Amino acid sequence: MKKFFNKKLFIILIIVLLIILTDQLFKVLIINNLYESGIILVKGILKLTYVENTGGAFGIGKDDSLILTLINIIIIGTLISLAYLTRKKINKIKLGAMLLIIAGGISNLVDRIFRGYVIDYIDINPLFKYPVFNFADICIVLGVIIIIIDLVFQIIGESK
Repeated sequence: MKKFFNKKLFIILIIVLLIILTDQLFKVLIINNLYESGIILVKGILKLTYVENTGGAFGIGKDDSLILTLINIIIIGTLISLAYLTRKKINKIKLGAMLLIIAGGISNLVDRIFRGYVIDYIDINPLFKYPVFNFADICIVLGVIIIIIDLVFQIIGESK
């Protein structure tokens, strides 16, 4: 009988928890220190701003918290299932990317469930007209980019 809880699973859980805890810690710091004001970190480029995002990415689905929560749960569940089902074939790069997406998704899901909105705080509007985002969003986007790049290299490798 195989052990249910092995070293690889433990490491995966630790990574996911660290990402979630990091994002949630940032959010607590933002709530406690920037609730009504912002801090300029790099003039004309980057500031920290407290924003309550009731929508999804780019404010899509504003005030549709229940639908966004359900979509978030479905995506996270699908990725966890996919990671589990392909665990013997998936490469470490894709697994790491999936963990970034899962952890970022879970952290934003925690916000939606317990706050009714996602706290965003990274503001690059002085440089680009772009919505305010958070560390979890960075993890999700980075995970998606890594998967796309890995798939492109896989397709190129198979075509040779």
